[in-house]
Amino acid sequence: MQVLVQKVGDVARIQHTQQIDHDKRQQEFVQAIAQETQHNTKEVNQMLKSEHAEIHQRQEKQKKKKKIAKKKKENMKTRRITTIRV
Repeated sequence: MQVLVQKVGDVARIQHTQQIDHDKRQQEFVQAIAQETQHNTKEVNQMLKSEHAEIHQRQEKQKKKKKIAKKKKENMKTRRITTIRV
């Protein structure tokens, strides 16, 4: 009977150790996933910022082109009017 109780105690201790190891590995996986998620989130946010900046630059270039085209058109109209009056 004593041998049986001792064996049950040994099995319980081994199972407890295995459970602790399993929990520790799970916690390590959770931490690794959290770090990877944080890294990926940061990377995506940086890409979005740079993409937003690029879009803003394109819009500004388009506005400048439109202003230049409008000024050229106005200058052409002014030249025509001046030419017609002379």
